[in-house]
Formats: sequence, structure tokens, C-alpha cells
Amino acid sequence: MCRYLQKALDWFYYSRKFVLDCIAFASIRLCGIESTFEDVRNHTYKTAEYADLDLANDENVESLLTVARDTYKSAQDRRAHVTDKCKTLQGMSAFLLTIIGLFLAKVFDCDSMCMRILFYFAVLLLLNAVTLLLVYFAVGGEAVVVVDQHKAGMAANVLKKWLINEYGRCTASMDNKTNYLVDLYRVARFFFLFAFTLIVVLFSITYFGRTGSTDVEKFVRQLRGDPKVIELLRGPKGDKGDTGNTGGKGDKGDKGNQGEKATVDVNQLVSQLLSDPRTRKLMEEVHEAATKKAASSTNP
Repeated sequence: MCRYLQKALDWFYYSRKFVLDCIAFASIRLCGIESTFEDVRNHTYKTAEYADLDLANDENVESLLTVARDTYKSAQDRRAHVTDKCKTLQGMSAFLLTIIGLFLAKVFDCDSMCMRILFYFAVLLLLNAVTLLLVYFAVGGEAVVVVDQHKAGMAANVLKKWLINEYGRCTASMDNKTNYLVDLYRVARFFFLFAFTLIVVLFSITYFGRTGSTDVEKFVRQLRGDPKVIELLRGPKGDKGDTGNTGGKGDKGDKGNQGEKATVDVNQLVSQLLSDPRTRKLMEEVHEAATKKAASSTNP
């Protein structure tokens, strides 16, 4: 049983990792950055390869060791700087997703299917940016300088020469991985800015394109389509009376003149509906039901 469970968990892990690698690879290539799927799967490039130095001259060993150590420290500082930028972008993305979930989805109310599709596309781009940032912070291996007991027993000069080459290998490995992570950050930032721009444009169009008359007409349409309001205006039904006798067919009358074109004053109609005590009672019932529903969803 445990063996089958382990296989299922392994399959889930590798499937999830493969899907994330495919998303990262497609996003990187979509932005025009040269990369291979192998680079994305290993989370590093192979552009810089370190070749061991010939350290036959013992006079420069101390100076070379200092330079190698400082170079390795600079590579670590560069990685930390890029990581800080990714943390900032991740915080902004999470904040924007929160704003969309809490407020913007309610404010963005448009009947145009095209604008709805664009809004959904912008949310997908933002979600992709968050996914790429999570890929950035994935746990992975890193080349570091490790001195074991065998190295500790070396002569001073021999140990310094080994440290020079070891710092060089670690620096090259860190630079390769940092270059890949920088490209990943650039791609995530591109998708974030693209999504943010789309959301701002769509929100501006919706906000400035909304007028008072449009809201009134929409409210009237909602009232007309509400079966409770229609039933309230009709009033209670009376008892069905007895069927009467069918009368004789009358003479055909003369054709009348064409009447004037009817006009409907929307504002007057809304005022009459709102002044009706039955409408106010219905609106109070709807408001009370919505308040109870919101309270029950807030305090489960």
C-alpha cells in the first residue's frame, strides 16, 4: 500500500514540476529570450564554464585568493539584489490580486463580452506572473565551497590554490543560475505590467463610460424583469367567475387616424415606482435578505 502511495505522490510531484517548467519555458520564449527546455528544467544556464587556473607561481596565490573570494561575494550580492526585486514584485502582484477579488470584480460591470474577455485575459496574465515568481523561489541546489577533512590536511599553499579554483567554479555556477533567474524576473515583470495596464484601461473605460441615465435604464430593466415586482404591481388575483354567454359578432368599425408616437419618461416612471409603498416594502425585504446573506457568509 505504501509503495503505491509513494508512486502516486511521485507522479503528482513530477507532473506538477513538468507543468510549471512548461509554463516558464513558454513564457520565456514568448518574450523573445533565447532559452532551452533543459535550461528551464535545471533552473540555470550553461553559458559560463570555469577552467582551472595554472597556479605554478606561488607569489600571487594570496592576491588571487582575495580576488576570487571577493568575486564570489559579488555574485552572492547580485543574487540577493535580484531576489529582493522579485519579493517586491510578488508583493505587488498579491496586492493587485486582492484588490481585484475584493473590489474591482464588483465595480467592473459591463455588458460587452469583448471587455469581459479582456478583463479575464488580464487576470490570467497576472496569475502567470505570480506563478513565475513562485518558480523563482523554488528550492534548488547551489554550488558552495565545502572544506572536508582531507582538504583541511593540505599544505597552506596547496589549500589556497584549491580554494582559488573552487571559488571560481562556485562563482561561475552562481552567475549561470543568476542569469536565468534574472530572465525569469524580467518575464514575470513583463506579464505583471501588461496585466496591470489592461486592468487600468478597462476600469477607466467602464468608469468614465458609465452615465446616470444608463444606470436608471438598467435599474428599470431590472425592475421589469423581476417577477416579484411584477406580481406586486398586479395585485392579488380574485376568484374566477362564471363563464358568460358568447355575444354576437358586431359590425366592423371604421379605421381610425394614426395616433401620436408614444413617449415614456424614464425618470417619472422610476419616481412613481419608488414612491409606491409596495415597491419600498419589496426593496426593504430584498435589502434585509442581502444583509442576512452577507452576515452569514462573513461569520460561518
